[in-house]
Amino acid sequence: MPYSEDKVVMPIPRGVMVALLTPLFSLYMISLTAAKRAGGGHNFKFEYVTVTLLQELCKFVTACICFQREAQLRDHPTSLHIARFALFGVPGLLYGFDNNLQYVILEFLQPTELAVLWNFKIFATVVLMHCFLGRRYTSWQWAALVALVFGCALTQVPRLPAWSELPLPTVVNGHSTHHSVAVSSTSAASASQVGMSTKLVGCLLAVVGSTIAASSNVYCEWLVKQQPEESIHFQNMQLYFFGIVLNGATLLTKAAWDPESPVHGPDGLVTGYDGWVWMIVLLGTANGIAISVALKFADNLAVIFSHVLTVLIVAAVSAEWFDLTLSAPFICGSVLVFFGLLAFHAAARGKESSLGPPTNEATESTTFATHSRAKHVPKACGNRPLALGADFSPSGRGIVVK
Repeated sequence: MPYSEDKVVMPIPRGVMVALLTPLFSLYMISLTAAKRAGGGHNFKFEYVTVTLLQELCKFVTACICFQREAQLRDHPTSLHIARFALFGVPGLLYGFDNNLQYVILEFLQPTELAVLWNFKIFATVVLMHCFLGRRYTSWQWAALVALVFGCALTQVPRLPAWSELPLPTVVNGHSTHHSVAVSSTSAASASQVGMSTKLVGCLLAVVGSTIAASSNVYCEWLVKQQPEESIHFQNMQLYFFGIVLNGATLLTKAAWDPESPVHGPDGLVTGYDGWVWMIVLLGTANGIAISVALKFADNLAVIFSHVLTVLIVAAVSAEWFDLTLSAPFICGSVLVFFGLLAFHAAARGKESSLGPPTNEATESTTFATHSRAKHVPKACGNRPLALGADFSPSGRGIVVK
C-alpha cells in the first residue's frame, strides 16, 4: 500500500517509551562509568568529541537508510523548506554542545552523580512546557517538583565523618601528638575543600547542561509536532546534520589547539578506544533515535521519567560492580527524587480523572502543536520552497526528496 502523508500519526503510550528508554539510558551510564574507570577514574583515555561525532554520523546514516526505504512507498516526494530546515539547527546545535558538555562535567563528577543531578532537567522541562507549550500543572505537581530539586541538591551534600574517625591527641613518650594531628587535620581539610570546590563546579555545570537539554527537548518536541504527518526520518536527517557540523568543527579545533588531545596518539581518532567506548557509541546512537521517537509520538515526560529510573539502576550497579560507596545523603536524595516523580505523575493522573474521561497522555502536546501549526511555523522564503529532484538537481519549485 502506498504511503500517505495524510494518515493519522498513532501515538505511543508513555509507559511503553519509558520501558524502552530506561534500559538504554542505564546501559549508557554504566558504559560511561566503566570507560572512566578504565581511564583511571578521573579522565577518559579517548577524545570524547570523536565519540559524539561518531554518534551523530551513525544516527544520520540510520535516518537516511530508513527514509530511503520509506520513500519507496511514498506516492509523492517530500519537500525540504529552507526556513524549516534552519529551525532544526537550534536543537541540533544545542544537542551537540550538550553532549560534549557531559564529558566535561564527568571530569568533576562521577557518572552516578551526574545521573542524579541531570534530573534537574525535569524542573526545567516542566517550566518550559508551561511557558511555551501552554501546559498547566496543579499545586501538588509544583510541590513534587520542589521536592525533586531538593532531592537533587541533597545527593551532593558532603559525607560527614563518624566520631570514631576523628583524630584525637595522644601522648607518646611523654610528648603530645596534638601538633602532628593538627597538621594532618589541616591537610585533610585542605583536600576536602579542593574536593568540595570540584563538586561545586560539577554541580553548576550539571544544572547548566540539564537546562540546555531540557530546552532542546522542549523545542524539538514543538518542532516535530508542528507537522505530525512529516516523516520522522526526514526530520532526524535535518536534526543530525547540524550535530555533525558542530562536532566536526569542534574536533578540528581541538586537534589544532590541544597538543595533548588523544587524537595525536598512535591510533589517531580512535586512540584509547576499547569495547566500552564502542558500546558508548552504539548506545548513544540508539538513545538519540529513541528520544526522537519519544518526542514525536509521546512527549518529554517519557524521557524524564526514564532518567529518574536510570538513577536507581546505575547507583545499584555502580555500588555492586564498581565499588562505589553510596553515602546516606546520596541515598536519601535519590529516594526523594524518585518519590517526587511518583507524586508528580500521580497528581497528573488525578488531574486527568477529575477533568473528565481519560485522555491519551501521548497526544496531549500533539494536539497543541497541531492546532497551532499554521500560526507558529515560519513560511518558506518567498513561499517558494527550494527543491531538488531525485538526483538532487535544482528544479523550479523547491528541494524535492523522493
